[in-house]
This record gives sequence, C-alpha cells and structure tokens, in this order.
Amino acid sequence: MFRLGLFRMLKIAALYVVFVSMGVFLLVLSVYVELKREAGYRRHYGANWQAEFEKYHGSLAQAHLKIAIAVGALLAVITILFWYYRRNVAAKSRRGGRSSSRRRTSR
Repeated sequence: MFRLGLFRMLKIAALYVVFVSMGVFLLVLSVYVELKREAGYRRHYGANWQAEFEKYHGSLAQAHLKIAIAVGALLAVITILFWYYRRNVAAKSRRGGRSSSRRRTSR
C-alpha cells in the first residue's frame, strides 16, 4: 500500500516539474522570439525599422508590453519556486527530516 502512494506522489511531482519547466521554457522562448524579431528588423531596415515592424506586427509598444509581461511572469515563477523550496525542502533539511506538524517532546 505504501509503494502505491509513493508512486502516485512521484507521478504528481513529475507532472509539476514538467508543467513548470514547460511554462518557463515558453516564457523564455516568447521573450527570445520578440527580441530576435525586433533585432532583425533593426538590422534589415536600418533607420526605418519601426515603421516596417508596425506594418507587419502591430504596435511596437505592444510588442514591448508582451516582453515585459513575459519577463514579469518569469520572475513570478522563479520567486514562487524559490519560496516553495525555502518553505518545504530547505526547512525539512534543517529540521532533520521531520515534518512541521510533529512537535518535539521535551524530557
């Protein structure tokens, strides 16, 4: 019975790792694509790159807003992961592996 619960817990943990990894990957990819697109237009069109960019991709301010939102979301994910690590993983190692619900009995 214990093995089944452990296996289920490992599957859920693996699912979380894959989900978070894909989210981080997609956020980084979206920032990379936007910055590469903008750099390509700067290199190809020179001084008139903004007009050409806006003709095909919409507002340049909107593209910068997409980048800012993706970077903000990436920072939020990193902050949440750091908080989770500090709260759960590092705290258990400092307590010697005991869970927080157990209290130490004094003698």
